[in-house]
Amino acid sequence: MTAAGVGQVLRLELRKLLAQKRIIVVWWVCVLAPILLVGVLKVASTTPSDTLFGRWVHVSGLALPLLVLGFGGQWAFPALAALVAGDVFAAEDRYATWKLVLSRSRSRAEVFAGKCLVGLGFPVVMTLVVAAISTGAGVFLVGSDPIINLSGSLVQVAKGVELVAWSGLSQLCPVLALASFALLLSVVTRNSLVGVGGPVLFALVAQLGALTDLPPTVRMLSPAGAFACWHGLWLDRPDVVPLWLGVSASLLTAVTCLAIAATVFVRRDVAVR
Repeated sequence: MTAAGVGQVLRLELRKLLAQKRIIVVWWVCVLAPILLVGVLKVASTTPSDTLFGRWVHVSGLALPLLVLGFGGQWAFPALAALVAGDVFAAEDRYATWKLVLSRSRSRAEVFAGKCLVGLGFPVVMTLVVAAISTGAGVFLVGSDPIINLSGSLVQVAKGVELVAWSGLSQLCPVLALASFALLLSVVTRNSLVGVGGPVLFALVAQLGALTDLPPTVRMLSPAGAFACWHGLWLDRPDVVPLWLGVSASLLTAVTCLAIAATVFVRRDVAVR
């Protein structure tokens, strides 16, 4: 496997990805949805006080990206993680195009690496876009005033921006874990429906499991706990244990799924009908 070979596969996969209308639609949804949400909350007379940081959306623009992260971790980010990763391998089986892909002068390892970079890179970029735009829209439309943390103390703007940035970055690890799981399903099942729907269903089950009386450590290690691990940063005495547990579990899951997927893909027989 060479960097030039992986780069060639990556460029081809990016061209294929950008030619899909659904990807363009998802891009615009990720760009416009946070702005529309901020605009609606700006003119609304009530606040979503039953959600985390919802009561402060009219006070500080820094509360709005946190509100978006709370919603995104439950529904949006798992879907973004699986949208491309769950289809990038299975699509070749669906359209019977492996004979075109594997007959090129690129090894299976290079094909696997290039496809994985696209499958993992897309949700990472979309997650960062959602976090950045919601932060910018909140500050622009509401203002950059101090925010109240989960301990009830006032957090100054500079510290608040830093915590918002870390909160957004913390979402990348569970996103990568679910995207890696989607890649594994895409390789093993050769079915796009399973590859895309499996991780979303798994994340939904994890959300339901977080509402049960499972041990706290088990809940922290689940995708639901990993997406919510940033909550501990917003305390007077930050609790970083959930963050480290969520990050460690997510990275271990990602590495394991990718290793299994690579082994299966490199060794399996591919029909070239």
